[in-house]
Amino acid sequence: MNLVVAAGGRGGLQLAMRRRPRLVVLDADLPDIDGAEMASRLRSRVLPPDTPIVILAHDADPRERARFIWAGASAYILKPLDVPELDRAVMGLMEVAALR
Repeated sequence: MNLVVAAGGRGGLQLAMRRRPRLVVLDADLPDIDGAEMASRLRSRVLPPDTPIVILAHDADPRERARFIWAGASAYILKPLDVPELDRAVMGLMEVAALR
């Protein structure tokens, strides 16, 4: 497994275009772009449709969760992180992606 970390959304888009990741874990609170917009750009312009996008967020509001899911996120995980929950979500999404 290779891990690539970007400091912001714009740099992350560039990395994703070059590296074509099999999984994206995205902080909802990016310093330079709205997180939902970033998920939408990744989904529509950069990633294959089966690439999972996991959002890490502080906002438990169902409307915020829905906003990210409509933007193309595959999962929305609340912070502080529950590592077993994150692990289950990632493993489930990777299994689904492998079946496609």
